[in-house]
Order: sequence, then structure tokens, then C-alpha cells
Amino acid sequence: MKTPPRADRPTLAIFRRWSQVYDHAVFQRGLFGRVHRALLSLLDDVPPPRTVVDLGCGTGLLTQTLTRRFAGASVVGLDLSLDMLRPARARAAVACANVYALPVAPGSVDLVVCSVSFHWYADPDRALAEIRAALAPGGRVALAVPTSHLLRVRALRGVIDRASGRRVRLGPPDELFDRLAASGFAVEQAAAVWPGMQLVVARRD
Repeated sequence: MKTPPRADRPTLAIFRRWSQVYDHAVFQRGLFGRVHRALLSLLDDVPPPRTVVDLGCGTGLLTQTLTRRFAGASVVGLDLSLDMLRPARARAAVACANVYALPVAPGSVDLVVCSVSFHWYADPDRALAEIRAALAPGGRVALAVPTSHLLRVRALRGVIDRASGRRVRLGPPDELFDRLAASGFAVEQAAAVWPGMQLVVARRD
């Protein structure tokens, strides 16, 4: 088994600053709260899970909502940034964890929710392999990922790569769907939320 990559210090520094404003109403009402509500609505037809992981949980607002919604389930939020987790600890059960080495037993999770976090993973295929390993057969992953058809333009993607120091992985929606299929997931539901946020619920084959 490969050892998990070491934490990217510049990226963690970004989240240290981001943690100070993440809960501000401007971001929560204007973007994250709207995305979370839309993603949760896609889960209305999903069988009630017994175990839920909120991956990249940040300050725990969505983890708290998931805990209330799935009252009979075991819900935990995981994030690599200790700065983001500080406010989360007052809201829900959370832990510091690396996406490439999830602290759960293989096949033990019914639902993984990953909202506006997946594009930060340097190796998205390896992240999906780890998520799939954590899921029980028939388990589901719910993703909210920034995408755009404009990202087919190589020059534009190059600008974003340089601006972010190649720390984010953005692409068009079909690239995300292809990646999920190649990783052993079947897309069950998909929707888009402005501005350029692709929502997907996919089942582990």
C-alpha cells in the first residue's frame, strides 16, 4: 500500500486563512449553503444510511446538517486542516484525516459526502479509489465539484493551474463523469448549481 502524501504546507496555509472567513454569511448564503441544500436534495431517494462520512468537512456546517438529517446514523466529518476543524468540533463528530488514508474499515460506509473539496485533491483517481474502498457494496458518494465546459480550453486551464500553483484540479463535467466510471462508480443523479458547480450522486458498483 502506498504511503499517503505529506501535507502540502502552502495549501494548509490557504485553509488557515480561509477558516477565518469560511462561516461568514456572504459565503454560506451566497454559495456553500445553496450548494449543500441542492446536494442534500439529491439524497432524498437514497436509502437511509447507517454510516456517513463528510469528507473535507471544513468547519462542520454540513456535517452538523447531515447529523440532524440522518439521526439514526453514525456521522463523522473528516478534514486535513486543523484550522478548519477547530470550529467544527463544537458542531459535530470530526477528525483530522488524509483522503488517501481514510480512518475507516474497508466496506463500512454507506454514504460519503464530499462538497466543494474534491477539486483540491492532487490525485483524484487515488482519492476515488480510497472512497470506493471505504464504501459498502451499493454505497454512494455525493459530490459537489466546480466544473465548467469552458475548462475544455487548455489555455484557460493553464491559467488556473498557474494561479493556484497547480493545487486545484478543475475540468468539464464529462471529465468528472468519466473519472467516476473509470473508478467503479455508476452515476445515478446529476444536477448543476450556479456558478458552475456540478452535483453528482454515484453508486459503488
